[in-house]
Parts: sequence; structure tokens; C-alpha cells
Amino acid sequence: MELSKALATVLQDLPGILPELALTATLLLVLLADLVAGRGRALTGDHAAGRLPGLMAVLGLLVSAGLAFAQVNDAPRVLFLGMLTADSLAAFFKFIFAVSTALIVLASFRIRHQGELLCLLLAAVLGMDLLAGARNLLMIAVSLELVSIMSYVLAGFNRNDPRAGEAALKYMVFGSMASGALLFGASWLFGLTGSLDLAEIQHALANGSADPLVLMLAALLVLMGIGYKIAMVPVHFWCPDVYDGAPTPVTTFFSVGPKAAGIALLMRFLYPSFTAEGPLSVNLAGGSFDPALLVANLAAFTMTLGNLAAIGQTRVKRLLAYSSIAHAGYLMTGLVLATPAGLSAVLFYVVIYLFMNYGAFLLVDAVGQMRGGEDLDAFRGLGKRHPALAVAMTVFLVSLVGLPPVAGFIGKFVLFGEVIRERWYWLATVAVLNSVVSLYYYFSVAKAMWFDEGEDVVEHAPLPAMHAGIIAGLCALTLVLGLWWQPLVDLTARSIAHLI
Repeated sequence: MELSKALATVLQDLPGILPELALTATLLLVLLADLVAGRGRALTGDHAAGRLPGLMAVLGLLVSAGLAFAQVNDAPRVLFLGMLTADSLAAFFKFIFAVSTALIVLASFRIRHQGELLCLLLAAVLGMDLLAGARNLLMIAVSLELVSIMSYVLAGFNRNDPRAGEAALKYMVFGSMASGALLFGASWLFGLTGSLDLAEIQHALANGSADPLVLMLAALLVLMGIGYKIAMVPVHFWCPDVYDGAPTPVTTFFSVGPKAAGIALLMRFLYPSFTAEGPLSVNLAGGSFDPALLVANLAAFTMTLGNLAAIGQTRVKRLLAYSSIAHAGYLMTGLVLATPAGLSAVLFYVVIYLFMNYGAFLLVDAVGQMRGGEDLDAFRGLGKRHPALAVAMTVFLVSLVGLPPVAGFIGKFVLFGEVIRERWYWLATVAVLNSVVSLYYYFSVAKAMWFDEGEDVVEHAPLPAMHAGIIAGLCALTLVLGLWWQPLVDLTARSIAHLI
């Protein structure tokens, strides 16, 4: 009887995970298509047979995105005996994961072993979807491992490149350490509260008298486990080497996909119980321990280290890697704000970050294909030889700095404005000063493109039309959102308004 009830519960909850089911079906179909079309050959998208798995993956991801978008306005509900939740926040992130990964698939058609790459990407997105809706520490740990294991393999996908092997090893070592920290911290929380459910943990701590020191240590351990996914200080050391060693389309995926999943998970962990209006209750608050202050300090250290370390970098991928660490700090400033408006500002910045950061990394990939290098020397003279690419890169760099009239300015204006509104003046000051510092290294790339000579740069291959089209579309979105952002603000506000 109990088994039949459990089965009935599972069947009843299946509509809540339709995006995940679509991804699972797509993964299986892509695997079969690669076996049939490839027949043991390392095909790329340049072959007709090699395009089939990629086109199937894009179609499946778009179906998953459509199913997720359809759930944005659905009433929130708990699934699978409290392990997952289906609500507007989870639907928002699932949509972001699917669309961003579809862009990566289109940009990676040239990579050999196309079917293997696609299966790894789809499995990673499946784990990210589960993370976005996880409300139990056990589900968090399992989902995080799914994303992590796929990411380790993706980082070392270029098996003949020593840097890729080093990147995968460093990623795995840091990931294993972070997973251990997460599980250790979760065990402490279970010992303090007797539950693994985030909402129950919050309720037990709010009504109990846990030792503040124990709470702080448990919070630090769990935050380290989650924070390595977004390259938060002090678990950021893997980021530059992994971004530099992985194939650039994979690096592009790492820069937004797992980072957005980490932000979603931090939201779930810090604010497991949402309300439509008014202040939110921060998880782990007890006694003299203030988790919001802890997150604020981690945010300040993260953005400062990322920006200072980016100065003097000569490889553009490493420069953008340290930039992504800094942007993780900016995003964390919004997580300090226990208001729906603050969390909505974080979602708003995530979308803008997707457009401008994807554009910058894919343009680095384009320069690498055309000129055989990804350092500053490869960008010298780009403005004279390829002015359209140089203009697009300049737009992305200006947006990453946060200057008007592009989307990055609006994103920082909304995010930092909420920080000031909630009277975190010192944190807003640190964020603005860091944005000023970032001017130096971002504009060093712009200077190389527009003012340096690059006559000795040899171009190897023309830019594929698909790649050029994606860059143009991302550039257009970055410009449009700098002038017309209200629909995106409304969408992010709806994604926060009715949560559990």
C-alpha cells in the first residue's frame, strides 16, 4: 500500500519536472543519433551526419526552455516528498540554462566528438535544473555532484592539450574539496536541527538557541561548497586555469551556466521561505551570528580580488576569468538584501551578464579561430581588419564595466541601487570602486583592438556564419537592453513574487 502511494505521488509530481524530462529524452536521443550517425568516427558539425546530434540537442533545449517558461506563472508546489520545488524562480533559471546552452551547442559545431560533448552538456544542464529547484540538502549534494562531474570532463575535453588536462585535474581537486565541505556543513546543520529540509532548518533555528559559532562554521562550510560553483573567494583558485585550459565554448558555458545555478542555489539556501511583500527571513540567523553580513564580506573580497588579479593579464581568457570572479561578487551583493526587489535585481543582472559575457567569450573564440591565439597580441589591429568584430567586443567590454548606454550599466544601476536602498552603503561603495578599477583591464583590450598595430598577425580561417550571427545577436541584445529594459524587469519581478 505504501509503495502504491509513493508511486502515485511520483506520477502526480511528474508535470512539475517537464523541463527535466525533456532534457533526459533529448540526451538519450542525442546519444542514439551519435551512435548511428558517427559509427565510431569523431564527427564535427562540418559533416552532414555530425550536425544531426547538434540540431537535436538545440531542439530539445528549446523545448525544455518553452516548458520552463510556461511554468513561470504557475502556482508553486513541493515535489517528491519535499526534495524539489516547482515555482517561478526554478522556472526562470531553467529557461536561462536551456537557452544559454543552446547557444553553446550552436557555437561548438566545429569541435570533434560532437556527440560526447552534447551528452555532457545536457547532463550538466539537467543537474543545474535540479539545483534550481532543490529544497533539501541531500538533493543539493546529489545535483551538485551531477553538475560537477560533467564539468570536470568538459574542462578536459581536449585530450591532446596538456592545459586541458591540468584544468580538469584542478577543477576536480577543488570540486572534491568543496563537496566535502558542503557535506560536512550539512551534517552539522542536521545535527543542530534534525532535518535536511531547508525550510525546516530555517524554522528550527529561528525557534531554537543554536550556538552562534557553530552556526557560523556550518554556514561557512556550506557556502564554500556552493560558492566554488560561482568562483567565490576563497574557493576561486580553479577558475583562471580551468577557463584558460578548457575549449572556449566550454569556458563560455562555465562562465554563466554553473555560475547561475550557484546563484539559484544560494538563493534557496539563504531564503528558503519567500513572501510576496516585505522583508524575508535569512536562513541560519540565530543569536549574534548574521549570515547576511558574512555573505556581504565574501562578496566584497570576491569582487576586489577578481578585479585586482585581472590587472596585468595578457591572455584574454584569463582576464575574463578573473572578471567573472568579480561579477560573482557583484551578484552576491544582491543576495545580502532580504527583499523581493533585491533578489529580483540579482535575476535581472544574471540575464544581462549572460548576454555580455557570452558575447565577450564567443568573440575571444572567434579571434582564436581566425588568428590562432587568444592573448592580447591576437587582438591588436582588429579594429582595422575586422571593424564589426571590434565594435561588438567594445560593446561587450563597455557593458561589463557598467557604462551607459548599454545593458551592463542598467544591470549595475538596478543592483547597486537596491543595495543603497537597503542602506548597505559600504558594500555599494566597494562595488562602485571595483567597477572603476575594472575600467583599466577591460579597456586594455579595447586599446589593443583600436590603437595598436597588428600587421604581423596571420589569419588562419574565416569566421563561420553561425558564430558571427550569435555574436551579432548578443551584441544587439546588449544594446537594446540598455535602452528598453522594463519587460525584463517585469519578468524577474514575477519570478520572485510567489515562491515557497
